[in-house]
Amino acid sequence: MEEVPKRRRAYLLKFSAKYPSAFDSEVNVVDVLGLVKYSEMFDLPWSAKLFLSGQLAIWNPPRGTVAIYGTTLTVGVKLPLQPFIARFLAEARIAPAQLSPNSYRVLMSLWHLWKQIGAKYPHR
Repeated sequence: MEEVPKRRRAYLLKFSAKYPSAFDSEVNVVDVLGLVKYSEMFDLPWSAKLFLSGQLAIWNPPRGTVAIYGTTLTVGVKLPLQPFIARFLAEARIAPAQLSPNSYRVLMSLWHLWKQIGAKYPHR
């Protein structure tokens, strides 16, 4: 297992202990502090504006926004989306929230396998 620096380790443990559902189950309850921690933990760009969903459902985000599950970030998906992920979503003609977090695990696993064997990125 990869060693996590002490500063980072304490940060991750505090976040996971306070919001166990954020990473450990399908229910995701995050407050404003949780959004700040997501931004810091996953190195989100300043252009990514995070907000609490309130009563909004992930499948119906406000116009001009894109919704993703927080757990999607824990499997290695970055914002802006990696070209591999963005191309898959475009080819499948689906929005990011239409894939479950487990689907992103599969996609990221495929991407890592391709990198390991030195495969070239498929072009049209």
